[in-house]
Amino acid sequence: MDVAAAQRHHLRRHAVRQPAVVDIHGNWSQGWNGWLVVARTIAISGNTTLNGLIYAQNDVDLHGAGGGSITGAVISTNRIDSQSTNVDTEDVGNAPISYNCRRVRDGGGFIPQGWFVKPGTYRDVDGTT
Repeated sequence: MDVAAAQRHHLRRHAVRQPAVVDIHGNWSQGWNGWLVVARTIAISGNTTLNGLIYAQNDVDLHGAGGGSITGAVISTNRIDSQSTNVDTEDVGNAPISYNCRRVRDGGGFIPQGWFVKPGTYRDVDGTT
């Protein structure tokens, strides 16, 4: 095994032990629209406004402070570890989660609709948009 192959093998072996976290924090009140899909953990804190879909294959840690909000959906699948994800209303603070089917579907207006949804293959249930 050459040096480069040994380094790749070492990184692969140790990458599993090192949890990766996407950390969104601070004063981001101007907002963000879209889909955030992460293969590990997402940590969101501070004055952050997000519209769309937040999806993590492991945990979602929400610690709201300030006037931020999440409009759309937050999904955690816990595929990496055995601890469940809990959303504590005290931790969410002033950054509430408001489910909005349209924001999930269109990423707050930033996901083009023509490339993945065939018209007529779904319908919104009355009162969900």
